[in-house]
Amino acid sequence: PASDGTLTDEQLAGFGKHTGARLLPYCAQDRFSFDKPMRDYPVIRMENDRLRALFLPGFGGRLWSLYDKKLGRELLFRNPVIQPANLALRCAWMSGGIEWNVGQLGHAYSTCDDVFFARCTGPDGRPFLRMYDYLRTTGLVWQVDFHFPEEDSAFLAAHVRVINPTDRVAPLYWWTNIAVPETGARVLSGCGDVIYINPNTLTKEGAVHGYGAARMPHLPPLGDADVSYPENFPYSNEYFFQNPPTDPAPWEASLYRDGFAFVERSTQPLRIRKMFCWGMHKGGRNWQDHLALPGQGAYMEIQAGLSPTQCHGADMTPGAVLRFTQCFGSMELDPALWSEPDWDAAVRCAGEEAEQVLPAARLAEWDQAFTALEDAPQAELLHAGHGWGALEQRRRARMGEPPLPGWPEDGTHTVFSPEEQPWAELLADSRMTPLEPGQLPVSWMTDPAWRPLLTDAYRTDPSNAAVAAALGVLEYENENWDEAAAIWRENWNMQPTAIVCRCLAQN
Repeated sequence: PASDGTLTDEQLAGFGKHTGARLLPYCAQDRFSFDKPMRDYPVIRMENDRLRALFLPGFGGRLWSLYDKKLGRELLFRNPVIQPANLALRCAWMSGGIEWNVGQLGHAYSTCDDVFFARCTGPDGRPFLRMYDYLRTTGLVWQVDFHFPEEDSAFLAAHVRVINPTDRVAPLYWWTNIAVPETGARVLSGCGDVIYINPNTLTKEGAVHGYGAARMPHLPPLGDADVSYPENFPYSNEYFFQNPPTDPAPWEASLYRDGFAFVERSTQPLRIRKMFCWGMHKGGRNWQDHLALPGQGAYMEIQAGLSPTQCHGADMTPGAVLRFTQCFGSMELDPALWSEPDWDAAVRCAGEEAEQVLPAARLAEWDQAFTALEDAPQAELLHAGHGWGALEQRRRARMGEPPLPGWPEDGTHTVFSPEEQPWAELLADSRMTPLEPGQLPVSWMTDPAWRPLLTDAYRTDPSNAAVAAALGVLEYENENWDEAAAIWRENWNMQPTAIVCRCLAQN
């Protein structure tokens, strides 16, 4: 990315860091179609007297619906279909609800994949829901505990904890993406200073994105247009509210003409807020319909993140823990107040109402209470993710390392799937089942922690293409290109296989 000269030195810190595309060790999810047969999907429901929340555990734990029973109203944009499209790190992504993005620039690796869900119970006997997983790219452990802070709470709380259990610095990335209805909406947050993408830098595929700083409600490319109304955008774009770290509880709201407003608020360090819209041009309208059904896809996103933009990277030091609490719900506000042309006046009115329905002091109290429950044991496993976290536990045990912090002893796979089986075999027997010449590996590992195990197996049997391919890919992804190529050439000369041939061709 590039600055147009208006970003401050503080805003340039971390600009462009950790923004390289990363897929390995995950594999692409590109085998979907645009046919829409009726299908059943597992759903996890969390409910109190006021709200009903529906999660899709097979799609990254996406909060598919948040329904307010008192208002008789869906608070989010609930997509009428599940339709993947080629928009995420692994290709498949879908619109609607609330998406949890951790670990790498882009829609999360798990956005169309299974994650763990468990029912937990606090010391007072009140149940809550836990979503968690292990991030194979960086070795991070993450969890989101969902609570109703009060018996009849009008807000759903998500308490996030991310742990770096490794002995190396890991990229730090978190964005909560919230899809809400677009029609007639105005988006407000507590700070009028924004960073935006200049559309003149988006004229061709692969162009360098140019960023600039501006003051709401106007952006230089659009002149006098009030861009706090997403429907004033003629093209797809986004801007980032630069809420300061001194704000104890940053917020963002999407307000509508009938007096309803969706509002979310969080503790620090989740301070940045964002608006994304598809724009009113034909391409943007087509994309919305493509992701939903014709005439039923009008949505935008309000988002919350840790860094000034999604092209700003940060680090987690070894052993570091990130935590915050974010709440989702609604409030009512007279449109005559929030539609005030004076931006600062509109923000002040919305901010005062947000403080009324969700006070910063109360949010801090909830955050403290939820922090105390982070290690509460599981009462019941509701949905299983993949076995990579359990596999990492076994690797650590074999290598004499401490166990993964924050990873439950129960509730993980004990019988590994075909994807994890070759690595379980490597741990148990220091070998992998050889590949037939045209057979492809089913999964990969790029964590350097697996290097000693693969190296030992390769020294024992350098003709084994399964081991040679895996070790070479690990070395290549860790920028040891010559070492990787040497391994592949040696193995190719012993036993030609399609996968090693492909790796050499890519090199």
